[in-house]
Amino acid sequence: MSKKILALILLLLLMGCGNVLNNSNKSKLTIGITDAPINSAESVNITFTKIEIATTTEAGDEWSTYFEGNQVVDLLNFQNGKIFNFPDNELKLGNYGQVRLFLGSDAGDNTIVIDSKTYELNYNKGVANSGLKLVGGFTLADGVDTSLTIDFDVRKSIVVKGGSKNPTYNLKPTIKLIQTNLTGNILISNAEINTTYYIYNSDKSVTGEELTTDENGDSIPYLNAIQSAISYTEDTKSYVKLAFVPYGTYKLYKGVYENDTFNALEPVKILENDAETVSISSNDNAEVNYTIE
Repeated sequence: MSKKILALILLLLLMGCGNVLNNSNKSKLTIGITDAPINSAESVNITFTKIEIATTTEAGDEWSTYFEGNQVVDLLNFQNGKIFNFPDNELKLGNYGQVRLFLGSDAGDNTIVIDSKTYELNYNKGVANSGLKLVGGFTLADGVDTSLTIDFDVRKSIVVKGGSKNPTYNLKPTIKLIQTNLTGNILISNAEINTTYYIYNSDKSVTGEELTTDENGDSIPYLNAIQSAISYTEDTKSYVKLAFVPYGTYKLYKGVYENDTFNALEPVKILENDAETVSISSNDNAEVNYTIE
């Protein structure tokens, strides 16, 4: 089965303690990127030109630049929890409520390679001007390490149009902000080779209705999945690793999305639970292990 992208994740490691901006004190900030799979892709190259974070004051939002440049990242090199880190930066202490990502808008800045052919990833040019905004509170504080994750789910963000003979690829970013210290990794052994696994909130009823389209009618594979990953082989054993999963309990499924065709998800039973659920919490440290029956 060909590769897929899951998610694109930005890791924010924030140091400090203070709720009010202090012009003389700064905190070290490191932002990283990770991804997840998408079918039929050999590489997905995204050009990042700027990353900003904002505080909200009486006068409005005040933006600080964390990164500015022309950084190309092949997301497929950063799967299963691997991270690409931007250079460290120091920013003022304080409460922050937004992150804003800017992508390159020139030809060749954002591309996907399928069957050795390179396609442009087209996206709304308004995004190039205003950036991709994520709203969520976090603090750059003195003496405290805090980490956040921006999950850029490319599996849900790349829309294929035009059919297999003359396809075009549009980038409609689906991103969310996660507090990294409230997440962990779920490692599952005895997985099927080259199979994609998905987790959903345990209280959600998964039906065929949710395999098809979003509110705009675009085909989005397994739209409401919280996380997904392709199995891999290591030391003759096959595993699937779901990285940066928010604490909680989830149902596990396997499914196939190939050439714009959706197959029904199949529930996967876990040996330890004699059920289709997996969970992660603060008691599990960084990782919890399960086995597929």
